[in-house]
This record gives sequence, structure tokens and C-alpha cells, in this order.
Amino acid sequence: MPKSVAIDDIPTTVDVASNNAPPGSRSANVIAVVLLVLGVALVMPVAKLGVWMSSRDYYEHVPLMALFAFILGVYRYRQEPTTRQMVVSPRVLLWTLIASGFAVGTYVLPSRWMAAPATVATVMAALTLWGGREMTWRLRGPLVLLVACIPLPVLMDSWFVVEMQQLATWLASLWLDLMGILHLSTGVEIRTPENNFAVADACSGIHSMFAAIAVGVGYSVLRNYRVWRILALVVQMVFWVVIANAIRVFVVVYAQSRYGIDLSTGLRHDLLGMVTFATGVLMATSSDHFWRYLLPGTGISDDESPASPSEVNGSPIGFLDSAVSPRAAVIVAGVLVVFGLGGVAAFSKFSRLSLAQASMVELAQNSAIDFDTVDESFFPAEIAGWTRTNFIVNEKTEESIFGGMKSFIWQYSNGSRAVLLSVDGPYNDWHDLAMCYSGVGWQVSNRSPYPFDGNENFVAADLSLERPPLERAEVLFACLDPRGDCVAPPPHFGDAWIHLINRMRWAIGEKQSYGGGVIQVQLLDETPVKLSRGQIRDNHELFQMAVMHAFGGEKE
Repeated sequence: MPKSVAIDDIPTTVDVASNNAPPGSRSANVIAVVLLVLGVALVMPVAKLGVWMSSRDYYEHVPLMALFAFILGVYRYRQEPTTRQMVVSPRVLLWTLIASGFAVGTYVLPSRWMAAPATVATVMAALTLWGGREMTWRLRGPLVLLVACIPLPVLMDSWFVVEMQQLATWLASLWLDLMGILHLSTGVEIRTPENNFAVADACSGIHSMFAAIAVGVGYSVLRNYRVWRILALVVQMVFWVVIANAIRVFVVVYAQSRYGIDLSTGLRHDLLGMVTFATGVLMATSSDHFWRYLLPGTGISDDESPASPSEVNGSPIGFLDSAVSPRAAVIVAGVLVVFGLGGVAAFSKFSRLSLAQASMVELAQNSAIDFDTVDESFFPAEIAGWTRTNFIVNEKTEESIFGGMKSFIWQYSNGSRAVLLSVDGPYNDWHDLAMCYSGVGWQVSNRSPYPFDGNENFVAADLSLERPPLERAEVLFACLDPRGDCVAPPPHFGDAWIHLINRMRWAIGEKQSYGGGVIQVQLLDETPVKLSRGQIRDNHELFQMAVMHAFGGEKE
């Protein structure tokens, strides 16, 4: 009898061992290795993205927010460690595919922006593999913070800042009207009889918008808000920060115009900025408490646990958390290998780009002009019937919406007409003046590239601008690399049909390294009436001859 018991026990032990061994754990190990490779591949792009974001004052807080998300995630995990075995589910494979797609795009385009969603998707895949849906639920707060670290794509951050500045300027102008202050508001400028106030200088605190959004997300995460409540608080943050910055603009202009107190610079300006920022954040949290008072029973918090596995499996999306066959995991791994080979093939294209960005001084030292020696003789006294009548040098500040370090401006006259020629820079890449002029109230009615007559390799850009009620302008501009060769406009410029696709490829990707600074030559013809074809032709002729004189080998 003891012998038969032992015999009965042996198969049972063997069966249990065979069930726990391995096809599933091997496939989980394969996916874990894939995620590890993705993480290693994203290290350099994420470092590049961090350097770029640190150079933008409205993104300086992001590295700290990412660090806080990591610390909070570790803390919440240690409160309740998981003992769950790794399981490859459709949810894991979905996140892995998303992460791989963004990671390959990071290198193929190349695009440092894509490194951000690739990193988030990789983290989601790893957490789901390690602890399933329960793990991501428990760490939802740190994950929301991590998602908030992703910058806006396709230059939307610049567009967002400009739009918010214009809105704050418009609100401040309304309040100045109510207080009887004589002024003229255009774009992000407010002009009084005595002074001109550029909102980029008098109220650069609009960049605190992104910091305020980060504060709102962090506050919501610590209070375990639901996702919809987090979004509601972010909207409130945006609203109140815009109001606070409009108050800041109003106070600066009103104090100067009524009492002669200058609040646009110095310690007073900084203190005013801190007060308005704090006011906006406090008003947003106050309005959040107000809505919680009005709607106390609408499930503000996520303190409750997620649905149990049995409840999930019975739902329409329950299959996302069920284990997949080892064959499916191998097929997905094979697809990822193909993606990976494409990423490796494009790696050299990305790795040639420098991690550190050159400073403004370094760009100026390696550009097509010497910024210390340019004077009025840079362009001749007469060009194509136009006569030089004035010359000034504009030293730019970091807050200048037009960027660069210096602007050299020449005025040329031809009879009753007068235009401005300028050389600006340096820049890292081709510089889109449409964004700059939009920031000071101009509306771009038309934009198009055009090659110089007799030199199709030199491509400039033409902008038609309007600023209601009466102002119109034509802007011609071209960019040149350190050798004096043309830097052509990107492919999307002036083409409405392929605007989105090509702009995504050009704007969110890494820019080409020119070995120095890019300078820009510009012609501005501002007039209250629409230009005739003859006047437009004269502008083109003057602009082309000026550029060719300075950079085309026609200097004496």
C-alpha cells in the first residue's frame, strides 16, 4: 500500500511541474528582453529630448516632474509589492507594438519627440507584463505624471504660447479701456502715447502656463482624482493662469501710464510675476474645491479598487488581460525584430547629431557674417534704384519673439516708398518668420517659396500679411548656412495638401547640423494698401540683388 501511494503521487508531481514550466514563462521572458532592448535604445533620444526641453523655459520643470513620478511610483509599489507571475496578454503585446513603432520612428525620421511616447508605452508594457492591469491601476498616478511630461508635438508648444499671449493681451486691453487708458493693442503689443509694451517682455510669465499645468496634474495625482477630474483641473489651471497673466499685463501698463511706476523690469517685475502665478494656481484649486462642493457624489476619487479579474474576463474587453499562446508572442517578437533592424539601419543618421546644443555665442562665431563688424556698408548705398537712408542695430533679449541675438536693419527708399532690409540671427536652423509675425498680431494670408531668378538652387520665402483694420505687409526672407549657401524652406511650406505630414516629419524631428549658426535676410514692406504687381516685382528685385551682393560673390 505505501508503494501504490508513492506511485500515485509521482505523476501528480510531474503534471504540476509541467503545467508551471514553461511555454508561457519563456514567451514572457522574450517580451521582457524586447522591452529591455527598447529601453536601452531610447536612452540617447530621451537624453536629447531632455536637453532640448531644458533649453525652453516653459519646459524646465519637466525633468523634475519625471523624477517625482519615478519616486512616487517606487513608493506606491513598495506599499503593496506584487507577487503575480509575468503573463503575456494582448494588452502587453499592444503596448509593446506601440512602443516599438514610436521607437523606430525616433530613429527613422529622426524625431526626438517620439522618444517621449515611446518611453511611456514601454513603461506601460513593462508594468502590465509584470503585474497586469492591477499594477497599472495601482500606479495610475505616477503614470499620469509621466504622460504629462510629453511635450506638445509639431511646434504646437510655440503656437500655444503665442495664442495664450494674444488672449492675455486682448483681455488686458479690455480692462485698460474700462479704466480710460489711451492705448492701441496689436497682437502681443500694447502701445500708449508714452511707451510700447511687448507682452513677451512685460509678461513673459505666460510660459508659466506649462508649470501651472504640471502643478495641477501633481495636485490631482496626490488626491487620487479620476482622469476626467484631472483634465477638468488642467482646464481650470489654463483659464486662471491666462486671467492672472492678463492682470499682470494690465497692472504693468496701468501703473506706468497712470502713476509713472515701471513694473516691466527688475525685481518689481519678478515679484509681480510670482504673485500672479501663485494667484492663478490658488484660484484654480479654489474653483476645484467649489466644484467638489457642488458635485460631492460624482466619484471624484479613484480610491476604490479596480474590477476583479473575473469581472474583467466577463466584460467585452476581458480578452485584453487573458494569456496569449506562445506562438502569438513569438510572431509579435518577430515583427519587432524587423522593426528593430529598420531602427538599427537608421541609427547612424540619428547618432551623428550632437547631444549638446550650441550656445548663441558659438552659433554667431561660426556663421556667414561677423556679428561684431557688420555696419551700414554691408549693403551698398544704392541697389536697383533704391537708396539707403538709415541703419540701426537691434540687440535682442532672450524674450524676443523673433529670436536670435542681433538684427542689423537698413532702410531703403525709392520715391515715396520705403522698405526695411535686415540681417538677423543666429539660429539653429531655417527660421519661420510666419510664426514670429503671427505672434505680434499679423495674420498670414499667403505663404509660398520661390527660387531666385537665374539661380533655382537659392529658394526664398514670400509672406503676405494683414493686421486689421488697415495694415498690410509683404515679407521676403531667406536663410543661409555658415558657408553662405541657401537653407531652403521645409517641404510643407506653402503646400496645403501635404502640410501636416511633411510638417510632422520636419518640425518634430532633429534638425540638420550646419556646423554653426544660420542667418536670415529679410525685406519688410509695410503699407496700408495692397501692393501692385509692379511694386511686388520691385521688392523681389531689391531683395535678390541685396542677397546676391552680400553672399553671392558680387561684393567689390
